[in-house]
Amino acid sequence: MKLPIALTLTLGLFAGAAHAETSPYTFDTVHSKILFKAKHLGFSWSYGEFTDFSGSFDFDSADWSQSQVKVTIPVDSLEMGDATWNEHLRAPGYFNLAEHAEMQFVSTRVEKLSETTGKLHGDLTVRGVTKPVVLDLVLNQQGPHPFSKKPRVGFSASGVVQRSEFGLTQLLPIVGDEIHLIIEIEAGGE
Repeated sequence: MKLPIALTLTLGLFAGAAHAETSPYTFDTVHSKILFKAKHLGFSWSYGEFTDFSGSFDFDSADWSQSQVKVTIPVDSLEMGDATWNEHLRAPGYFNLAEHAEMQFVSTRVEKLSETTGKLHGDLTVRGVTKPVVLDLVLNQQGPHPFSKKPRVGFSASGVVQRSEFGLTQLLPIVGDEIHLIIEIEAGGE
């Protein structure tokens, strides 16, 4: 099934500014997505989304290692496109919404690999279990917004987590253990 880890990975998509110092950014949740996919019974990939998230990030375009991100994802924002499936994944055998209402991602390190690529390292907490994760980052674009002229940045992030590491073991192995995270972030600065 889909793991909120994707959501955490959503946090992994921190945005940045075009300044030589750390700049705070706010997620544009209308133009950002935290998606995930997992194998369903071996027949297909099932996709899900966390439709709500909040947090903060600072991005230093000159020195990515000074950047930080913190993202919180409400478990009840899990959307699979089917109300029954949504409730099933929020139940105790999976995300256990009654006891764990939120997931969280906190960066521990950002490494720049090229002018537009990097790795986002951080701690993902799902169901009260915290594990390190690494996301691949792509800086899509950075510069002034064409209408507001305020700083804007866009990142894509992706990675894979094992849901079993977070206690999400129901229906293994017929439902995939690997959760692929697909995160698109657009953020604005002041």
